[in-house]
Amino acid sequence: MSEHLEFKWEWLPPFEPESLEAITFADMRICLGEKAVTELEDDRSRTLRRGMYVSVYPLALFLATNWWRLRWEPKPVQEDPAWRMRHCLPAIGEGYVWPDLTFASDGEMMLVAVRSTEKSRTSPVRYIADFTGWVPAASFEGVVGRCIEGVLARLEAFGITNSELAGVWAEVRAENDDPAAACLRRIEALAGYDPDEAPEAFVRDLLDTEAEVGLPAIQELAAASQSRALKDLRMLQESLRSQGVTFRIADFERLISEVQLGNPTSQPWQRAYAAAQKVRQIWNLDEKPISNSRLAELFGVQRNVLEDDQGAGSVLNAPYSASGWHRGNVDRRLILNRKPVTSRRFAMCRLLGDGIFGSHDGHLSAATDAGTSRQKFQRAFAQGLLCPFEALMEFIGKAVPSDDDIEDAAAHFTVSPRLVFTTLVNHHVLPREVLPVG
Repeated sequence: MSEHLEFKWEWLPPFEPESLEAITFADMRICLGEKAVTELEDDRSRTLRRGMYVSVYPLALFLATNWWRLRWEPKPVQEDPAWRMRHCLPAIGEGYVWPDLTFASDGEMMLVAVRSTEKSRTSPVRYIADFTGWVPAASFEGVVGRCIEGVLARLEAFGITNSELAGVWAEVRAENDDPAAACLRRIEALAGYDPDEAPEAFVRDLLDTEAEVGLPAIQELAAASQSRALKDLRMLQESLRSQGVTFRIADFERLISEVQLGNPTSQPWQRAYAAAQKVRQIWNLDEKPISNSRLAELFGVQRNVLEDDQGAGSVLNAPYSASGWHRGNVDRRLILNRKPVTSRRFAMCRLLGDGIFGSHDGHLSAATDAGTSRQKFQRAFAQGLLCPFEALMEFIGKAVPSDDDIEDAAAHFTVSPRLVFTTLVNHHVLPREVLPVG
């Protein structure tokens, strides 16, 4: 469920004339729904406040400078300092104590995550908010834009029109209005580059493959492989051509026609689960586990494609499992880069989910580790197809399953224990803290 993000402030009298910082000094609140991100304890005044006293100018400059990466770059599996410098408010600095607030995009929605801070000898302020929420990306763009425009209006009221912020924001707006420039910036950001910081030929060479693989595939590979995106893309293409196994999805045209993707402002896993249930209905699977034989039949491949990691379609040195087809060739081809049978089943179903998610937008699908909405949809679709929640709970037969119950369920549905854990967490049977690490 998405929430409403809001930046609110009341300007305070400038403590220095003609200082950008002083002119934009304010009592500022950042709110997500009814919750204040900026709720804090102030030891000096012995007060609990919902707002912070800061200059809004450095915040606005941070948002404008990092616009493209904030808007498009997903959260990595492991956050590194370079990523945090572009996505977390404490990186702003400038002598102020900022809340530990992180923004990250999956393309459709923005993660808004705030963590409480510890008391410090050097600061009388401690932020106490600790929660996570999601905001539609379009709404985030509007909120950030209004914040930046509000700061520029404040400066203009004091006769300042040529600030660094004004120049950066004018450039961002011009690029946003130019589809070609916006596409370039998006790919740079997905790959973890600041504007104009990628190698000169990086985006150009990737975009040269658009007719072959489709722009969505380029974006997914940029998010997953970053600087290796073109190399990995070429390897996937060659592996599909030379080692891929031909497959044909049962009733694929009917699946594309009848499976609805739902409201894009809902979470990808919710839409994916509904899509998986519809596919199970069309395939007459009821709530039963899908055997290897049945899954192979539905994909139009031999059973050994699932069970033999040295057999047809197995390319263990490929960066990702993938499917695709060449121009003039209607047959789809498949490669799997995983060894365990459960992982191979999961990858195949992910690629089916990707075909449903973007049935008309490209020739290549890859199952990556990136945190984009498309990859989230893939993973949740495969979960819902292989291990439906209702059937899982019926098999377990109790409200709070034990580790042994989870192992038994994984064997019953021929999935990994982690998939069972994730399904139970997504449906709020277990807390997120129980998910295995890695």
